[in-house]
Amino acid sequence: NAKQYGYSIGGEDGRRLQVSYERMDEGLGSDFTMHRYVGGWHEYLTLPYLKHHVLAGRLVGGLATGNVLVQRAFQLGSPLLSEEIIALDETSYFLRGYPARRFRGQRMALASLEYRFPIVNIERGIRTWPLFFRRIYGTLFADTGNAWDKNTQISEFKTGVGGEIKLDMNLAYHLRLPLRFGVAYGLDQEGVFRGYLAVGNAF
Repeated sequence: NAKQYGYSIGGEDGRRLQVSYERMDEGLGSDFTMHRYVGGWHEYLTLPYLKHHVLAGRLVGGLATGNVLVQRAFQLGSPLLSEEIIALDETSYFLRGYPARRFRGQRMALASLEYRFPIVNIERGIRTWPLFFRRIYGTLFADTGNAWDKNTQISEFKTGVGGEIKLDMNLAYHLRLPLRFGVAYGLDQEGVFRGYLAVGNAF
């Protein structure tokens, strides 16, 4: 029931629940057999007296059974340069502030908190080019998560913090293309300080 209005920079006032199941089976032509389950809760809270300023939170977890592949069923880390849009049923999830796909396993848990705020509404294109620039907005974030095979502890979870500037635009009139430049810093062991350019939203 999350709401989105004409000048929103994302979901506002509500929540979005997602559940996915993916099956890969040798009997269906796959090279291996795997069952992957993912569930997520996204919560959005508009800040009082600040129009379109939003606190966005996410909890997501995953479990995979079947054959254990070298790359594992779930991968956490920073986005790669020009990273593809990450959906909930993909294998990779953003744990910003750590090397891309650094943490891998058959199980995964991830929590994120973002403060999203508008900077400027552009709402114009360039002559007759198939580009329309909607708005620029910023995000301050914190991510905490881990991926593992059998057992883990809270002390093994990694935390990263940082900020992003995003340009929300439409390409070819219908394709929405959020372009974002971010800087992230990992607070725990194996953390890095790096910038990245990516397409799409972390969640």
